Amino acid sequence: WARSAVATAVKNGIIKGYTDNTFRPQDNATRAEAATVIMNALNLNK
Repeated sequence: WARSAVATAVKNGIIKGYTDNTFRPQDNATRAEAATVIMNALNLNK
C-alpha cells in the first residue's frame, strides 16, 4: 500500500533504505533514522 510513496521518497532523496537495498516497514525507526528522514525532507543537510 505504500509502494508509490516509498518510490517517491527514494526518488527525491528523502529515504535511502538499508545497504542491502531493502526497506523494513515492519521495524521501528531509530531516532537517528527518523532525524535523517526529517533532515532530508527539509533539505537541512545541503
